[in-house]
Amino acid sequence: MNCEHNEFKCTKVLEVTQPVEFGPRANAAAAYLQTYQLLPYDLTAETLDDLFGVCPSEGTLASAQATAYTRLEPVE
Repeated sequence: MNCEHNEFKCTKVLEVTQPVEFGPRANAAAAYLQTYQLLPYDLTAETLDDLFGVCPSEGTLASAQATAYTRLEPVE
């Protein structure tokens, strides 16, 4: 497995030395997986690694959820 469960470190792309900002598709997929599929942080990170080759941290996943909530609040 490419993402370590408790530390959310990606061992796949060690050459990345700067912070990474994930795009809208990865953020939307993260929010969907956690909100509708009820995946915990570690399985969401593993799934996103499988789908997009990215290993987001727990903070990134929480931020994606918060952004989705804020943007969808007026609709609901």
